[in-house]
Amino acid sequence: MSKRHGGFFAAAILLVGAACASGTTPGTLVPSPEGGGLDGAAEVAPTDAEAATDGDGGPDICALTRAYEIECNGVASLTCGAKFDGWCAELERLNSDAYRRAERLCLVKENCTNSVRRQCEYRSYGGAQRSRAQDQVVAALCAACEPNDPVGCASRTVTFDPDAGRPSYPFIVAWELADSLVNEMRVKCTGTMLSNDAGADTCTKAFNACAGQVYLSHVPQCP
Repeated sequence: MSKRHGGFFAAAILLVGAACASGTTPGTLVPSPEGGGLDGAAEVAPTDAEAATDGDGGPDICALTRAYEIECNGVASLTCGAKFDGWCAELERLNSDAYRRAERLCLVKENCTNSVRRQCEYRSYGGAQRSRAQDQVVAALCAACEPNDPVGCASRTVTFDPDAGRPSYPFIVAWELADSLVNEMRVKCTGTMLSNDAGADTCTKAFNACAGQVYLSHVPQCP
């Protein structure tokens, strides 16, 4: 079944992901500094899916996702089956520009293993830019959960460490979700609803649970 962001928030009604490709986890391929491909990955000829374009002029994410899913997992893996494209188009609205860029880099058959694809995506954010809304939610979270070290907290939150395993849920929020969703999470899930009285970990878990509820409230049903 296709889903986004590796089901990260699913365990505690946390974030499940935001667009329309399959779930995943970290791996090994790295976007080149020029953004023209993946270091260590062979050049892949454009497919019919890549010939389609999104409104931003790039390859259509849902077409890329459909082709990737079928190539890697078979047609039965498509969420909503024959209605996948309509569902994906709705779910795509929850994604950030950085995430779309990552998908265009990483949705290739060399990355069929979920862990490889996810690490490709995480590493790609090293060459991307966060939006003001994304920086604001990180700042609000860190002000509440690590008030004695908000700058260090923010740096840790947005940085992917491949040796540390799967990144934190706030990392996903900071990089992969659309501004409208991130702003809603900041308003509903930070500020007075958070406290570091029981420690930063407990505070962050409270944010994760709240953010997961916000995310799930926007996930579309099959058309």
